Parts: sequence; structure tokens; C-alpha cells
Amino acid sequence: MKKLTKNLRPKVSAGFTLWMECAAEPPVASAYYAASGYVARRGIIVMEQIANWVAPIATTIAALLVAANLGARITGIGFIAFSVGSVAWMVIGAATGQANLICQNAVLLLVNILGMWRWLGLRARYDKGAAAATRKTA
Repeated sequence: MKKLTKNLRPKVSAGFTLWMECAAEPPVASAYYAASGYVARRGIIVMEQIANWVAPIATTIAALLVAANLGARITGIGFIAFSVGSVAWMVIGAATGQANLICQNAVLLLVNILGMWRWLGLRARYDKGAAAATRKTA
């Protein structure tokens, strides 16, 4: 059995214990590290790489959709995209140990849910009613 090297440093953030490894092969000090520790870390790396692309792309698309103000439905879709971006930013925060990024985007996710309710629920009903009233009077 190999001993744990200095390349492995435990990092605790957001309730998860992540093992940062610099070695090319998994540590074999125990069945836990060989089986779950290395595999879980590899999965986190892949998830973080995906989130690193999804977060800025979703946030940019969302900002464009909301800023365009092309109607209730498009603005509501922008808030959905903002929500996807917030979740991706929270994944990045969890993977990199940035609790502040997780907290900020958790609050923004709640704001985005409010925006979805307002623009896809409440505002969409107002627009639908206004269109029906216009058709009746025309």
C-alpha cells in the first residue's frame, strides 16, 4: 500500500470534503480513497468543467433576453436562463470552495424564480387578457 502523499490535501467547503490530487494515479492508501475518493473527484472535475462553460454562456444569453424586453414570454425565458446560470455558478463555487459564490447565487436563484413567476405567470396572464380585450373591441 502507498502512503498518502503531500499531493493530497483535504479541503472542506459547503459541507463536502473534496480531495485535491496532483498525482497522475489514484491513491491506494485505503479502499475508500481508491474506490470513492478518486472517482468522486474525477466526476467533480468533469462537472466543474461543464459548469465553467454553462455558467457564463447562460448568464450572457439571459442578460440579452431580459435586456431586449421582447415581451413577457421572452423575458421569462431570460429568467429561466439566469436560473440555469445561477445553478452552474453554485456548482463552480462548490467545486472550488467559494462559499460566497454559492450564497450569492442562491439568493440570485430566488430572485430569478420570482422573475419567472412574474414574467411567465402573472405578466403573461395580463398580456393574454389585454390581447383578448383588443380582439373584442376591434
